[in-house]
Amino acid sequence: MADWKLSAKRNGLRPLAVDSKGLLCHANGALWRVGYDLQHPSFICNLPVEGLVGRLGNRLRIIDRIFRVAPSFAIVVEGDLFISRRSEIWRCNLATGQLSLDFVIPDGRRALEFGRIEQPNGETQLVFGEYFSNPSRQPVRIWGRSSRNPHWTLRGEFAKGEIEHVHAVTAVGERVFVLCGDFEHAAGIWVSDRGFSSITPLLRGNQAYRAAWITELDGRFFYATDTQLQSNHIYELSVDGGNGKAQKLAAIEGSSIYSGQGHGNRYFSTTVECGMPTGNFLRDIFETRRGPGILSSQAKIMRIDANGVCEEIFSAEKDALPFRLAQFGTFTFPTGEMPFDTVIAYGTAVRGFDDACLVIKK
Repeated sequence: MADWKLSAKRNGLRPLAVDSKGLLCHANGALWRVGYDLQHPSFICNLPVEGLVGRLGNRLRIIDRIFRVAPSFAIVVEGDLFISRRSEIWRCNLATGQLSLDFVIPDGRRALEFGRIEQPNGETQLVFGEYFSNPSRQPVRIWGRSSRNPHWTLRGEFAKGEIEHVHAVTAVGERVFVLCGDFEHAAGIWVSDRGFSSITPLLRGNQAYRAAWITELDGRFFYATDTQLQSNHIYELSVDGGNGKAQKLAAIEGSSIYSGQGHGNRYFSTTVECGMPTGNFLRDIFETRRGPGILSSQAKIMRIDANGVCEEIFSAEKDALPFRLAQFGTFTFPTGEMPFDTVIAYGTAVRGFDDACLVIKK
């Protein structure tokens, strides 16, 4: 941790994606491009908002935290930036700044992140699974669009009773991992081919298989658990035919929801979150106690390399605002590969770094 230094910080700037020209960000209701020093912003376009809450959310951080007004993530595909904001997916042509509403996820559902699948015929497919509160385990869909067929279509569906929601859809080689949550048999790692002809469970039914990201580094698969119920760990996943095995590598102090791609390594964060709801609305919405699996009040940025070695890079304390009302304490990362020995992160609900873009260098 001593070798990593905070190089730049800019409040009110949310990093979304990295491309060959720099960093793509959201600030004050607009999309911007900035350098890796967070200087010299270049305007791209405004992102429309509707209603008083939307307008206030672009100006007042507390409104944004409560109502989740700002975009949550984005990805660059063939010169277009796809932006997720609540149930909306917007598409911005980065060359012209032209913006259009590309898709509205049905039934008010959302996506936690996008997956990118390169097809053998040269098509790039963008996919996501639905993420929403689903304790009754209603059917959950996977949606996709390709560069050659720019219409969002249903690519797969989990039957009623199987899962609660999808955290991530991640392609590695010919295999696609679908990471699902949250409890009992709904927590699991599923696999599919690139065409989603079938989706089958690889590991399920244990909080050790509840993950929000998975990465491949030099032929090895690593993931972190995302649970507030028990202690969290980094695992190495091995797959032999239709069988999976997860080997525990290292303990981490909180659940891990977000990660970002480095040069030959993966950066990820831990999250400070509360435990299970009690059923008492006021008590739950104003909850400030950590869940039993969250061992620290600090959200951390960490790195894992191809040897499975983890190191801590940066940390910050969760702030005093309630978990469910004003969000968990954590750091998120832009999509795309970040520069060598450079971490770009965005702080949420952490003291001194909430709503701030950070550049940390070794």
